[in-house]
Amino acid sequence: MTEFYKKYMFDLPIIPKVVADLINISSTDNISSKEIENIIKIDPYLTSRILKISNSSYYSREREISTIKDSVTLLGLKKIQTIALLITGSEIMDEKIDDFFHFYWDSSLKTAFLSKKIAIETGKEVIQEDIFTCGLLHNIGQAILHKFSNEKYNKVINNYSKFNFNLNSIEIEEFGVTSNDIAGKILESWGFPKILTDTVQFNLDKNSHSQFQNIIDIISFSKTLYLNNGFNISNEKLKNLQLTYQSRLNLRNSDIEYYTDYLQNKIENIDFYNSCLDTIIK
Repeated sequence: MTEFYKKYMFDLPIIPKVVADLINISSTDNISSKEIENIIKIDPYLTSRILKISNSSYYSREREISTIKDSVTLLGLKKIQTIALLITGSEIMDEKIDDFFHFYWDSSLKTAFLSKKIAIETGKEVIQEDIFTCGLLHNIGQAILHKFSNEKYNKVINNYSKFNFNLNSIEIEEFGVTSNDIAGKILESWGFPKILTDTVQFNLDKNSHSQFQNIIDIISFSKTLYLNNGFNISNEKLKNLQLTYQSRLNLRNSDIEYYTDYLQNKIENIDFYNSCLDTIIK
């Protein structure tokens, strides 16, 4: 990583390598809950947060969960990985009540849940959890730039609609780099898998040619649908970008209506969605 990018690095209360090692575990790996515990317990802060969540009202249990091994047994690897990512993302931001915090997590979570839904219903069930994780992290670069200078990034957000929704141009003007680019570099330096570094770097880039392009297209479609319908900031540029990804995914107009309804009316009723919100806020 060059000196230019290093200035955007920062300290977290969790250890990024622990999270990276955890995320790099595949569901097909022959690894025990005890081995997963040995990875996580290196980080006391992450351990305490996971145990607290495991004992929350969202998860039924017959006794108190006191070890990470028991948490893995209760929740499963994928939920533990998701919780670790949510904790990582929430700790990047200092202010958890401002407008940016709401926009960032509303966008991240709904993009993740919608992307997983599309994956399941378009024959990509095998990679649905990978797609969910990519959706969860897809705009983490915005949080990184916001942490570096919340004043500057709030200016970016405020100017977003004024400059024809050209986020990259506004970010480069304020920071000299795009949020996607800085996210790709930092996650790579933390040892995150390429499927994630490519997704955060190339989402909404219709000219990208990643080996994970099919995943990036799903994330990008979900994000444009969110922006066009879920946050009321639609314009022709975003609509055309949505149509590009709609065509790549072979989605019909009736599919768009169906997924729009899911985005606007169904996601917030999912128990795990609310559990994710609880993880972020606390």
